[in-house]
Amino acid sequence: MKIKNRWVILGIAFLANLIVGSAYAWGVLSVPLRDEFGFTTAQTGLAFSFALGLIAIWMTLSGKIIAKVGPQPIIFVGGLAAGASWILSSFITDAAWTMFVYYGVIGSIGIGLVYGTCVPTALKWFPDKRGLAGGIIVGGFGGGAVVFAEIFRATIAAWGIQQTFLNFGIAFIIIVPVAALFISPPPEGYVPAGFTPPKPAAGATPSTSTDLTATDALKTGRFWILLFIFAFSLTGGIGIIGQAGNIALHRLDATPGQISMAVLFLGAANTLGRIIWGLISDKIGRNISLGLMIFISVASFLLLLTTNPNTVFPLFIIYVMGVGQGFGGVAGVFPAITAENFGITHTGAIFGLVFFGFTIAAFAGPTIQGSIFDHMGSHNGGLIFSAITGMIAIVLTVILVQAKKKALGKAK
Repeated sequence: MKIKNRWVILGIAFLANLIVGSAYAWGVLSVPLRDEFGFTTAQTGLAFSFALGLIAIWMTLSGKIIAKVGPQPIIFVGGLAAGASWILSSFITDAAWTMFVYYGVIGSIGIGLVYGTCVPTALKWFPDKRGLAGGIIVGGFGGGAVVFAEIFRATIAAWGIQQTFLNFGIAFIIIVPVAALFISPPPEGYVPAGFTPPKPAAGATPSTSTDLTATDALKTGRFWILLFIFAFSLTGGIGIIGQAGNIALHRLDATPGQISMAVLFLGAANTLGRIIWGLISDKIGRNISLGLMIFISVASFLLLLTTNPNTVFPLFIIYVMGVGQGFGGVAGVFPAITAENFGITHTGAIFGLVFFGFTIAAFAGPTIQGSIFDHMGSHNGGLIFSAITGMIAIVLTVILVQAKKKALGKAK
């Protein structure tokens, strides 16, 4: 089914991403799983790592086949996988592998195919507003926690954790495939009314201005710098997202209501960070925006170190929101950064490869932070680790700016 209004297509893709983004509400889901089945913090963190860390594999696959089959069948299959993951998760037992496979591995297929196809499709409709469109579309993914955290808390209290998985799995396996039928790419050569594509800089070469294939992108130094910026800037944030409920519980003696509120506001900052930083980056530039959002995250990790049971809860909320805005902001601007560095034609495949930085973060962040807590009984070491990874990302951002200047200088 063809829809020609790009804002409607963006909205439908946002909805599909919102549903698979329910994975970000893991901070609410993981607590009853630990209570019911006796899983450790590291085990629930690893399940979260599988769910998000394997996304890059499926994103890369979707990027390679989208030109041949179009976005609709990929999103359709992704929706089936996402729903099936939740339905199967209703059969999780005290054997940790069931959580790893049902929620983690199978869930990653659904997330990767839906997210990895919706993002490049949306960007092609918005050559004039890539930062904003990228922020909105990935904001749907980050917004899953905002929409679903409190809902999951209520349904877990009413139905239990396993019935919650089953009921939402049935809903997801219907909604996302139906949404897929309405998500189509723009016609060849599409240009929005009133927009004039910028001309390449004088003296520019294929390595600095025009569309590169994924193979060509891999040969550039900028690709690897981008991948590691993505990895280091997200490692701390994804660890906090996966452990937000546990952090609130053990640092502040938070109630179940406060835990869900912390996850909710963290998700809100994650979502708004993607949209707001996308808009800001359209105005002041991607690299400056990237440095600012990561700096705020680092400051927030350090401020979380100061929290204890005497800390007023709203202050804790501000600190976790500082982490959330940076995580969301980085995720929001990176599709546009990828397109601007390597061209729009192969953005899906190239961004899928850059997303392996997210894989590194998804396994390192929750697993390291969970293991530190299990062994030390404190989140302090994990927060310090997160601040250090953020600082490394800032240094790499400066290196990226210099590398791009050097590449453009050689082109003149």
